[in-house]
Amino acid sequence: MRGGWIPTYNKELDYFAWTKPVLSKDSRLVKISHDVLLHFTKKGAVEGLDLEYLKGNFIEHNPDFKDFPELFTEKADKSIFTIPKEKQGTTEGTFRSFMDKVRTDIYEDTLNDRQSIDELEDLVDTALKS
Repeated sequence: MRGGWIPTYNKELDYFAWTKPVLSKDSRLVKISHDVLLHFTKKGAVEGLDLEYLKGNFIEHNPDFKDFPELFTEKADKSIFTIPKEKQGTTEGTFRSFMDKVRTDIYEDTLNDRQSIDELEDLVDTALKS
């Protein structure tokens, strides 16, 4: 997976996260679209992505990914699951497609809210400065 990032899915909360194993102390979580949050450092490095309501919203609107949660079969903690290491190599194409769609949804949400991409970038800049 990307730079050692770990994908997890909390089945109880329907919450997907893909983050560095250990986030920096100055990492901030910034909501950049309806369901997507990014972990930024003060220097602007992205250390992770969170997606609220994977099945309950994202997959409802993107049924091509209905099997995506089934990749998470290794229990990491209570209701949090990850993808077993032996399966990670075979899931890279699926993750790439999934992340492409998440990126598209971020831009669509931004434009549907009558904002510009510049306003999205301003939001991120403001969050990093606070």
